[in-house]
Amino acid sequence: MNLETLNWIDIALGGALIISALVGLMRGFLKEILSLIAWGVALYAAWILAEPVAKTYVVKFLPDSYIAYVAAFGGIFIGVLFLIGIVNLLISQVLKATGLGFLDRLLGLILGTVRGVLIGALVVFALKFMVGTPDKLAMWKESQLAPYFESMATWGYQQLPADAHKWIENNLKGEKNQTNNAAAKPDPQSTGVLHAVPAQPTSGVEEPTLNGLESTQ
Repeated sequence: MNLETLNWIDIALGGALIISALVGLMRGFLKEILSLIAWGVALYAAWILAEPVAKTYVVKFLPDSYIAYVAAFGGIFIGVLFLIGIVNLLISQVLKATGLGFLDRLLGLILGTVRGVLIGALVVFALKFMVGTPDKLAMWKESQLAPYFESMATWGYQQLPADAHKWIENNLKGEKNQTNNAAAKPDPQSTGVLHAVPAQPTSGVEEPTLNGLESTQ
């Protein structure tokens, strides 16, 4: 890999990978796992409990039902994250006492690297299926990292079940095609094409001619 030919796409993808790996190294494997679990549990708890909590308690202080729901959702989410964060802190103290810190950080580095690869593959997947095919861009063709992430995104797409393929075809690709067709469709007014004005229907009554007028005189 020639570092002198790296462009902004390489910098973005490589930067996300390096940052994710460093975060995993500093936090350690168990912290990273607990962090992922915490986010999942917090989202699930907020999704399940936000509505009853908002209707029972929060609405007494915030009469607007929408604002009460948002406040309940945010409060439950942050509260669960805080509680699991305390557990995470206790586990990290135990790891320091047992001397497993090095192994934990090494596994955290590996997990962070895998997460960075997944993030890059998801970004490439989104660009290709949701925004549009970026292959026509010169910067994309010159990128040294984009082909690797694109291959991973393609492989991951092939592993999805048939229902997921159908959903992507009907939604993501369908929206992209509609956008491209709308952009490619010319506007008659902008292109200067004049539309023929339809002829007005006649009432069936003949207009008087000069001969008819003369005959009545």
